[in-house]
Amino acid sequence: MALLLDSSLNSKYPGQILGKKEVKFTQRKKRILGTLSLFILLNFVPVILEQLPKWKTQNFSRKFAQEINTLKRQACIHQQVYRLKILPGPGLFYQIEQLPSNLLDSPQIIKKVQLDPSCHFQWLLPKMTSSLELPVMQEEFYYDYLKKTSSHEKVKKFGIIAIQDLWTQRLDRISMVWISGDESIVQFE
Repeated sequence: MALLLDSSLNSKYPGQILGKKEVKFTQRKKRILGTLSLFILLNFVPVILEQLPKWKTQNFSRKFAQEINTLKRQACIHQQVYRLKILPGPGLFYQIEQLPSNLLDSPQIIKKVQLDPSCHFQWLLPKMTSSLELPVMQEEFYYDYLKKTSSHEKVKKFGIIAIQDLWTQRLDRISMVWISGDESIVQFE
C-alpha cells in the first residue's frame, strides 16, 4: 500500500495514466465502429442500387392500382362510363376520361397524370410485349358502373419497366397491375 501511495505522490497528476487509457480506448472504439460502418456501406449499397428500379416500379404500380380503384368508385358515384387510357412514351403518363352517354359527343378528360416525373420508367405497350415474350399488356381500361367491365377479356394487364431494363431486356424488375373478374378486382406486384 505504501508503494501505491508513493507512486501517486510522485506523479504530478494521479489520474493522468487512466485518462490516456480511456482516450486510447475511445479512439479504438471509434475506429472499429468506423470500419464496421464502411464495411456495411460497401456491402449494402450495391444491393440497394440493384433493387431500386424494382422498388420504384412497385411503388408506381401501387399508385396506379389506387387510381384504378378511384376510377371505379367515381364511375359508380356519377353513374357514367370511365376510361383510363395509357399514353405512350417515358414518364408514365395516363389520362382518365368520362365517356358521354351519347356516342356522338367527345369524351371529357377528367385528369391527366404523370406517375414518373424523372422519365426513367415507361409503360409496357402491346407492341413491346411480343418482342420481350411477355403476356399482352393493355393500353386502356373501360369501367361501366352497370356492366362492371366492358370487354370480353377476363384479365387486363398493365406493366411498368425501367427504360434501362427495356434496353437490356431485363425482365425481373418489371411490375404489373392486373384487373380480373367481372368486378374488376385490382391486384399489383
